[in-house]
Amino acid sequence: MDGWLKALVAATCVVVVVIGGYMASIEYNSKYSTKATNDDLIKRNEQTIRSLDTATGQR
Repeated sequence: MDGWLKALVAATCVVVVVIGGYMASIEYNSKYSTKATNDDLIKRNEQTIRSLDTATGQR
């Protein structure tokens, strides 16, 4: 194989690996930031329920 063809194959492999890593990091971040958002919403809902219960004299 010529030198330029080897360089082209190597460059293509690097591009594929970089794009795969980028897409994996996006997926990882979206998964865990969604979980954090859900956990925050659940905590706020629980606080709201406690506040309403206290205000209405329930529980």
